[in-house]
Amino acid sequence: MLPFIGNTEMLRFLSGFGLVLLISLPVSGQQSTVHLNEQDVPWPEAIAGNPSEIPEEFRLRLQDVQRMSEVMRWKTLVGTGGRFGEALPDPDMAFGVGELGPGAIYSAHRHPTPELYYFISGSAKWNVDGEEFIATPGSTVYMKPNAIHSLEVISTERAIVIWADWSPNGDMEAMQGGYELLEHMPEQPEQAKINSAN
Repeated sequence: MLPFIGNTEMLRFLSGFGLVLLISLPVSGQQSTVHLNEQDVPWPEAIAGNPSEIPEEFRLRLQDVQRMSEVMRWKTLVGTGGRFGEALPDPDMAFGVGELGPGAIYSAHRHPTPELYYFISGSAKWNVDGEEFIATPGSTVYMKPNAIHSLEVISTERAIVIWADWSPNGDMEAMQGGYELLEHMPEQPEQAKINSAN
């Protein structure tokens, strides 16, 4: 399957999630486990740390994470627990909204879960397993498990995406980790930095 698929396929894929996001069965004063509004889920805080307090062997990793958190943020709406502050529980998949600043660079990385991005706004230059292309509003990008992928936002506006990943063939271990950053994150351009208060 090509990493770039059309709107029709994406709408079919997302229609299965529509029921999860639209059905409302409030639970006696507690937050529902089947319905939420994206605006009610806060963005995670940017990651900060003092490099002098971190053991030397972990400093580059901290720098990578800090550079990522300056220019991108992910809000999980349905998920597996413990990642990005999600609200609705599901052990088999994660689904949410992402935001990347103009000019943001997300270095080559891979993970054992398949992943989809659907572009709401902004555009980005992608490389997925060596195939290069540009995603614009309405584009869908698919990464198979362990596909090596990277992106750079090339628009002057933020890229807003809907994203999803899931356990391939029911392999629950894939949802528990295995993310690998293959290149260090470069210093990000100033215009790419996202204010966590927005």
